[in-house]
Amino acid sequence: MISVIIPVYNAGTYLIPLVQSVLGQTYSDLEVILIDDGSKDGSGVVCDGLAQADARVRVFHKENGGQSTARNLGLEEARGELIAFADHDDVLHPKLYETLKQAMEQTGANVGACQFENTPNERIPELDYTKPILPWETVPQQEIIHRFFTPAWHIPVWNKLYRREVVDGIHFHGAMLGEDNLFSYRVLKRCEFLAFCPSVLYFQRMHGNNFEFTGLRCMVDLIQAKETILRDIRSAFPCEYPEAQVKFLYECVRIYNLYAKSGNPEFEPQRQQVLSILRDHACGLLRAPMPAGHKLKFWRLRLFGQRPELGKIQL
Repeated sequence: MISVIIPVYNAGTYLIPLVQSVLGQTYSDLEVILIDDGSKDGSGVVCDGLAQADARVRVFHKENGGQSTARNLGLEEARGELIAFADHDDVLHPKLYETLKQAMEQTGANVGACQFENTPNERIPELDYTKPILPWETVPQQEIIHRFFTPAWHIPVWNKLYRREVVDGIHFHGAMLGEDNLFSYRVLKRCEFLAFCPSVLYFQRMHGNNFEFTGLRCMVDLIQAKETILRDIRSAFPCEYPEAQVKFLYECVRIYNLYAKSGNPEFEPQRQQVLSILRDHACGLLRAPMPAGHKLKFWRLRLFGQRPELGKIQL
């Protein structure tokens, strides 16, 4: 059985289409675990109605504590041998779990993953599920570590299927942003390889309420999660550390500049936090695969505390 864990907080009209896309999977031996995380818009009542309509839906209500605490509760309550996650406002291809389960069985992988797509809200009703599903492939652990700081399919948790034993004992930390990064990395360390289907089988619905559009105040959480991963890569995968460090520094610059571009004084503490992290890691760059001019600018930040002109870091 597959346990699909779905945190729910003020889901509005998005929850029912998501749950329908889960219950409508071609692989039907599953349970849907809805964690109502203290919703204030009636989503909890919708959850209860979905459970009454289909015995495969189980609902748990809790005080608001964030997506991580909701997912952790779902992990505790899950009964399935396989574990999956979904966000309450997304949509699944009907063959998502059948495809990933087959890929895992045929390759022996503990994790199956697929490509995903950020889809504008208005395009969701027009999704085409008739395209042939591409053959899966195996991706070794080292290759994923090599590109871990590059945004791609290996970071999120909702485009994957996990064997229970590979996630046992791993929990989501309490950050508002970046919890997927740490969870995925810790699971990956337990896997020699993953099974990957390059077809788009998970659709992340893009709309005005998406966390991606409102999460600027929490970007420091993302950087801190990635910093934790970077420190572990240094000891666990030392050959990958120099390039991982470079990618991490560029990510810090990107987020620093987002704060600077906002011009919002409310974000000044976060901007300074990111600058401090940049300074802490702008060392050991002599052998890093980075242009010399960029190394010099990072060293200036490190050694002289040079403030970027106009609040932005220009590389």
